[in-house]
Amino acid sequence: AISPEQQPPKLMWLKENLPSAWSRARLALDLADFMVYMACGRDVRSECTTGCKWAYLTHEGRWDRELYDSMGVGDALDRGLCGSNIAPLGTKAGALTPGAAEHLGLSESCSVGVGVIDAHAGAIGL
Repeated sequence: AISPEQQPPKLMWLKENLPSAWSRARLALDLADFMVYMACGRDVRSECTTGCKWAYLTHEGRWDRELYDSMGVGDALDRGLCGSNIAPLGTKAGALTPGAAEHLGLSESCSVGVGVIDAHAGAIGL
């Protein structure tokens, strides 16, 4: 069983209910990974987000292709919607883009680290 909180069921819903949006989609991102993408312009996914919510088999370094295919969304992997650059927490994803640096009032030399799910970040802080 897989929780509807996880991303594969959401992808399945999107594909079945909004097929034109599905066909136009270029990326499907969790919030932490979206923030990294917007900050540095690079699609670097977190082992935390992909392992916990996307059915990425972190210990094997691969997607659970069988699950995606059984849900009818294996093409999300083929099209790269789920990403291919999966990195450990805190790994440098890149530097701030000029736009992000200006928006945040920071230097473009600031590093952007791979993100973490908010509930897990709280546990790290303990």
